[in-house]
Amino acid sequence: MSPVNSPDAAPQTSPEQKPGRIALAFRVLGTLKYGIALTALIVYLPFTTYRGMPMHGMLGNLFSELTPLSALVAALFVFLVAWTLMIVTGLIVNGVEVRFPRSSRGRGYRTYAQIQAEPQRILPKWADEFFSVPVTFGQFLLYTAALAVVPCIVIVHNALPADRLLAAVATVAAFVVAYFLILLAAAPAAVLDLNNCDPMCNAANCDPPLRGRWPGAKWLWEWLHGTPFQLLSEWARSGSSFLARRLHMKYILDDVGNIYPAHLLATMAVVGFVVLWAVTAWWFHPANHTAASVVYLYIGLLMFVWIFGALSFHLGRAHVSPLAIIVAFVLLGYVTKVDHRFWPAQPPTTAEISIDPIQVAVPADTNLVIVATAGGGVWAAGWTARALEQLIANRAELRQEIRVISGVSGGAVGAAFVIDGILRAAPGTSPASVLHDARVRSTASSLEPVAYGFAFLDFPRLLSGGIYDPQQDRGQLLENEWARIATAPVAGEKVGRRPDAGPGKRRLRSLNASIRDGVVPAPIFGTTVMEAGQRLMITPITFPSTGPRARTLQEFVLNTASATPEPDIDLWTAARLSATFTYISPPVRSWLDAVPAQREHLIDGGYYDNFGVTSALDWLTPVLEARAAGDPRLRFKRVLLIELSAFAAPAESLKPASGVSAALTGPSLTALLALRKGVATSRNQIDVARFKDRWNALLHNLVRIESVRFEPQASRDPGPLSWHLSSTEIDRLNLAWGTSIDPQTWPENLRNEWRAADLFLRGEGS
Repeated sequence: MSPVNSPDAAPQTSPEQKPGRIALAFRVLGTLKYGIALTALIVYLPFTTYRGMPMHGMLGNLFSELTPLSALVAALFVFLVAWTLMIVTGLIVNGVEVRFPRSSRGRGYRTYAQIQAEPQRILPKWADEFFSVPVTFGQFLLYTAALAVVPCIVIVHNALPADRLLAAVATVAAFVVAYFLILLAAAPAAVLDLNNCDPMCNAANCDPPLRGRWPGAKWLWEWLHGTPFQLLSEWARSGSSFLARRLHMKYILDDVGNIYPAHLLATMAVVGFVVLWAVTAWWFHPANHTAASVVYLYIGLLMFVWIFGALSFHLGRAHVSPLAIIVAFVLLGYVTKVDHRFWPAQPPTTAEISIDPIQVAVPADTNLVIVATAGGGVWAAGWTARALEQLIANRAELRQEIRVISGVSGGAVGAAFVIDGILRAAPGTSPASVLHDARVRSTASSLEPVAYGFAFLDFPRLLSGGIYDPQQDRGQLLENEWARIATAPVAGEKVGRRPDAGPGKRRLRSLNASIRDGVVPAPIFGTTVMEAGQRLMITPITFPSTGPRARTLQEFVLNTASATPEPDIDLWTAARLSATFTYISPPVRSWLDAVPAQREHLIDGGYYDNFGVTSALDWLTPVLEARAAGDPRLRFKRVLLIELSAFAAPAESLKPASGVSAALTGPSLTALLALRKGVATSRNQIDVARFKDRWNALLHNLVRIESVRFEPQASRDPGPLSWHLSSTEIDRLNLAWGTSIDPQTWPENLRNEWRAADLFLRGEGS
């Protein structure tokens, strides 16, 4: 390593005046700005667990109800993220001089001895000594307390009561394992320099990987010194030094051409992370095992800290922002090859029938019922299945009377579980049991595959600009998880071990015979064309080409008239396309590159119509036209539209925004979000009212049309938008429908809506 009195030992200083305290403070902030931002993010993440905190709807259940094993793995990565940020920040501080005008252009790294000997500093002495590498044990403990203790406390606090003690033990065990890993990462540098380096840095040329007396470190390194590990350490230093020379990074090499101990520590930590990343990616693949979603979140953070920190250190010499490089890679990747797609459409088999809107309605006798179910993540999926469970328990005829379920986003997923559950039920199974199991499956967590896909597939692909190009993405993992849940056993209120996804696959086209025979309702999954902002219907129904309505997937994918056979996709792919909510699953386009329209992407149906009503009316219009024309196949006399909304309608009068919010975010963000929710609600109410008035006037002697709406009480807290519900939230969802199937136990608003629906279907309403 470079001695203090070497030409490279001190910076070339200019006769400038010593900077004042304010200038030094800004230099500290400028040097540590990325570390401060990452620290703030890491510190805030655990607080999203609690309701009312920003991002609770998306991230709120990441830390909830972890098993002791999941708590162990999660805490392990929590500690690794905190300590990685500590090392990266230290290396940036050690290389701080190349970032300022008075620095030496040839040196990119200062040893601790050089920092101590500097007569004039870029940073205050306390910042140099505290943040630099080698790391002190006190520095280590401070980073642990600031960044790792709070997440671990949240993990233990939110564990199930019976698991809290084991979760606490697991976090302590995770600390021990992570501590051993950091000592092991520092071991090559320490073993090679063990004979001439004082860990207290009293020697003039001292530059150990860790500074001070770390418990167990000296014993471990001395033991490894007499083993073949010393030879491995020499290979590691030689290989790292060779790689640094080839990459023209001589500024991290000492005067004899060896990599500095701190950078050897960082290199070994990166190698260890890559190995751990690969093992975790294989072991916790959703098809094998699953870990808690928070594990994957911290794996993604760990990757980002290493990449961002490395860019910040090496690009600091050229005064290039690491953000600019990452953005350039992202843009380059999306321009060239990075994109997300859904599986290609499959042609129907000759044994499968086609079915039009009239044939869907034929099995209805006196009553024709349409269900329109709104979006809202897993809470909406559970609300849909729970509503159908309660309503059909009180009127068994609804199983045949419901001919269409038009769903959006989470509501579409709940509808898919209900339809799949009916078809998968063994002969003789009671309807109550079928709907109970469908409801339990619809509330089962499927967030883990999404988080896995983010950490191991999509995030690395994004950062690499598509150089890393896995075959799947988090959206495909999500639909595969739903297919596994669909075939998993149900015991009480829990879903058992997930089998392979294959048996859970079911093509939309294969539903047509069961729809025609009245076994299941026809699904319509609403989605949105991102570039055009247009609504799209994914359904096995073949619509007539006449009349204004939204396009079907067939018309969108093949750009053909509706008379041609529809392209076929899997039921769970259709549900996923309807539920392509921002960041949970990516916007996708079809694999049919030959069709120009397929460069357009599909996103969540809720961006256009979050209630599913518009698509339901698109289907009902040709049916009512045929009924008015006297089609002898149609016998229904009453039409009931049942709207299921997992969230209460927004209040007309809300608390005014502050002046700051109105000035900074009002015209764009605040107003846009409010308009999206408010416009969707009012438009839905207006469309339904106008539709009923028009057709009741046209068919007043033939058919009566009415609608009811089942939604939670406005006072209830909304559920999360992600794909994970805690056991407490599942209980709250079920209790939102009362304590039993008896409508007298339901909340007043649901009881009143059911009374109106029941009277109407029995022909006793006004």
